[in-house]
Amino acid sequence: MKTSLLSILKGSFLIGDDAPKHWRFFIYIAILGAVMISAAHEAESKVYNIASLSDQVKALKNEYVGLRSKLQRSQLESNITSRVFAMEIFPPDIPAVKIVVDSQKNKRQ
Repeated sequence: MKTSLLSILKGSFLIGDDAPKHWRFFIYIAILGAVMISAAHEAESKVYNIASLSDQVKALKNEYVGLRSKLQRSQLESNITSRVFAMEIFPPDIPAVKIVVDSQKNKRQ
């Protein structure tokens, strides 16, 4: 055990007779590590992108709510009346009359 630990610390297992077998394993571990680092970087990038997009969605929702309330306020009859009053357009004194057409009567004639 002591000699194998000493040979690992010295690196003699990399230059011995069975060194090609060890080198292939180390190259495999290095490639596997690079793939893991790449995958972690991609995942972190996607998390950052999702956080950025969710912030944009929140901002757009806030803007939508503000514009919707502004539109509702501008559609009030009192606001419309005050705006058209400046153009000298006044509401009628007599309310509109609803005309009802009886479809049964028209079919008989």
